[in-house]
Amino acid sequence: MEIAAGSPLQDGGSVKDRALVTHAYDEWAAGAAVGRFPDWKDVLQFGNGALQEHALAVRIDDNFRQSPILHIGGELTREMGGKALPIVIKEVPSLSLLSRITEHALEPIANLAPIGFEAEFEDDSGRQLAYHAIVLPCTGDSGTVDTVVGFIGFKVVSQQAAAAKPDAPQKATNNPKLKKLKDTLGAFMDTKLADIMAIDGALAVAIVDIESGMLVASSGNTKSLDLEVAAAGNTNVMRAKMKTMADLGLKEEIEDILITLTSQYHMIRPLTSETGKGLFIYLALDKAKANLAMARHKLKIAEKSLEV
Repeated sequence: MEIAAGSPLQDGGSVKDRALVTHAYDEWAAGAAVGRFPDWKDVLQFGNGALQEHALAVRIDDNFRQSPILHIGGELTREMGGKALPIVIKEVPSLSLLSRITEHALEPIANLAPIGFEAEFEDDSGRQLAYHAIVLPCTGDSGTVDTVVGFIGFKVVSQQAAAAKPDAPQKATNNPKLKKLKDTLGAFMDTKLADIMAIDGALAVAIVDIESGMLVASSGNTKSLDLEVAAAGNTNVMRAKMKTMADLGLKEEIEDILITLTSQYHMIRPLTSETGKGLFIYLALDKAKANLAMARHKLKIAEKSLEV
């Protein structure tokens, strides 16, 4: 969601994290009010420099995945747990706090407006994190608005040792086809999944390989919904429907499959692009929050733009 002046993020995490984001927006808005977006280096000095510990700065280039990272704050560096720090967007780990910012990095430049968001996700160590974030468009070293600075405040909701996690994702990466897809897509897929997760009521989304039933990519609340199990189960649904169509002699294509539960909608939509054949999108929605017609429309748009 975009944030209008005087409209801080709604409660959903700690007051401290929300205050960090609100403070960053207020200082940015004060600078933008004079007719020129603040310089990215000045933005890092917000809060007398205290906010930069939670900041990530990126200059957006024509080749988005090669966009250089200009600054990673100390708090975000520590969250990398000793891993090599990325120097361009494509090196940002998909299940990291950094990726929460980079997957929204294009929007502030395209719209010349800040974007604020909040959610929970499970990182690569098995922790469930709740976060508030904002990404601000800024004047870059070239004098044009080509740089973004993101601030993110977070807290650990639950913690799980990595060794205790199921090993199903590791099995999936042993499939050469899936490994190649994951290596090729990187942050691009994260951005596309973020677009789908922006649909009202979205709980979780996954891209699944029909042949193997394994995950290619996923996002959302994986704590309450085991996406490995969902991927395998919905692959069986797809295969069964395709077999039934063949038995009936129907020369048709599946547009989508809708499963209505007591409290959720589950949607399955095959990718139709030449490069996406053999994959499908699985989206779980909160029935109380979702508008089914709008969700189907937005998922269709997202699928059409998902060239893999």
